[in-house]
Amino acid sequence: MERKNSQKDKIIEVRDYVRQQRHSDRNNIKKLRQKGETKVYLDESFLHHYHGNQFSWFDEEIGDYLERPSGSVRRWCFVHAMLENGLVPNSCHIFEAKKSTGDYHDMFNALHFQEWWHEKLLPNLPPKCVIVMDRATYHLVPEEQIIPTTIRSHELQQWLTSKNISWETDWLKARLIQEVDSHIDKTPLVQKIAEGMGHKVERLPVHHPELNPIETVWAIVKNHCGRLLRNGTTFKQVRQRLENAFNDITPDTCSGLFNQIKKKELEYWNTDLQIDNLDDNLND
Repeated sequence: MERKNSQKDKIIEVRDYVRQQRHSDRNNIKKLRQKGETKVYLDESFLHHYHGNQFSWFDEEIGDYLERPSGSVRRWCFVHAMLENGLVPNSCHIFEAKKSTGDYHDMFNALHFQEWWHEKLLPNLPPKCVIVMDRATYHLVPEEQIIPTTIRSHELQQWLTSKNISWETDWLKARLIQEVDSHIDKTPLVQKIAEGMGHKVERLPVHHPELNPIETVWAIVKNHCGRLLRNGTTFKQVRQRLENAFNDITPDTCSGLFNQIKKKELEYWNTDLQIDNLDDNLND
């Protein structure tokens, strides 16, 4: 008999390395929470001009349906951060996407993210925060951006020499690449900057947006904007409504979302241990 996969089935289907990543990450978060560290979650998303509810609006007085143009439309991209007692003040950054199609991650880059990190996030955080973010590529750009596979052999040798790392004259390029790669400092630049200011950075396990409470904030603000969509709504009005929606997010809402995440973390923690016990019993 066929049946739908339950949430537990989905958890079991996660690859072992992701489960270990999730378990280790949650262990770190648990220890930091016990120390009373202040957690901050961040993320990015977008809202297009004609974002609305599932069905078009019908205005009985005017007597017309909302007309959404076909094809690409303008989009507002945004990045924000949240604490347990509310959104981080003055940390919201909204800008128009340069492209009207494609994944929203394509609208962000390392430079853009680092500028926001410097100018809007860090200056507005309380002391000694734990900043939690996903593993988007532009979040993880190191200070020294070097790709060994794209460099010539003599340049690899020069790099090793500049770092006072010994190498042998008989090493072919593949061996040089291996040596260079093993010595590259891959710590994200934003993490170094945050740590220099007394903060810590933790990363969410891959494929787990449900462990980020700000994802639900996105749903709240987008639904708010969608309910207000009418014929004649301008792109500028959409931005103002987006700003208003963020301003309406209350401390109680953020606190409730944090509590939901704690429950989800505990669920994953217990399920991962159960799966490990099952594996042990099968091997007995």
